Amino acid sequence: MDYQRNLLYFTGEDNLSGCIMAAICVFAFVVAIKAGNTAMLAVSAVLFVIGVIQGWGEKKWPVSDADYDALIESYTASLKSLALDKLGVDESEVNEVTPIILGGYEFDGVEKVKQGSDSKWRSNIYKVVMLFFSRNELHCYTMRFNTLRDEKTEGTDVFFYQDIVSASTSSLTFKVNADGKEITINPEAFKLTTKGGTSFTVNILNAQQAHESVNAMRALLREKKQA
Repeated sequence: MDYQRNLLYFTGEDNLSGCIMAAICVFAFVVAIKAGNTAMLAVSAVLFVIGVIQGWGEKKWPVSDADYDALIESYTASLKSLALDKLGVDESEVNEVTPIILGGYEFDGVEKVKQGSDSKWRSNIYKVVMLFFSRNELHCYTMRFNTLRDEKTEGTDVFFYQDIVSASTSSLTFKVNADGKEITINPEAFKLTTKGGTSFTVNILNAQQAHESVNAMRALLREKKQA
C-alpha cells in the first residue's frame, strides 16, 4: 500500500514546488515571446518539462475521494487468499454463494478524518469483513488496518447458520474532531448477531452495494434454516 499517497488525501498537498516552477515557466514563456528571445523560451520549456517529470515521479498530485477509495479497495481485494489461509479453508469448501466483502472507514481512535466532496466521511482506519459460505457454516475474516502505516489487526470466526439471529444494517453515531471542531457523523453499518450474543459490526462505505449483499445473505440464511 502506498502510505505516502494515502497521506496526501488528508493533507491536500500537491506538488507545490512543481506548481511554483510551472508558474515561473509560464511567466517566462510570456516574457520570452514578447521579447522574441528564443533562448529564454527554450530554457523555460525545459524547466517546465523537468517540473512535470519531478511532480509525476514523486506522485504528489492531489488525491481525490475516488482515488483514495480505489487505493483502499485495491488492497482489500488482494486479501482473499490471505483470508482463506487464516480461516484454514479451501475456496472449493466455501462456494455456496459468492463471497461477500463489506468494508468502511472507522472513526474510533483515528488520527485523520475528512469529509469528501460526496459528503461521505473518511479516515485513516479501515475495517474489512470477508464472508465465505460453506454448506453449514459462515466463515468470517476481519481486518482493521491503518491506511498511513503498516498497522493491522486480524480476526476469524465461524458461525453455524442455525445460530445466526440477525443480519441487519443501521445508522451509528460517532463524534470526531475535524479542523478543531467536534463533528457528529452517522455512518451506516452492518451487524451480525448470533444466539450466544456474539456479534460483529462493520461500517459501510458503499451502502447500495452492501444492501444488495446483505439481502442475498439474508435469503441464504432463510434457505439454510428451512432446510
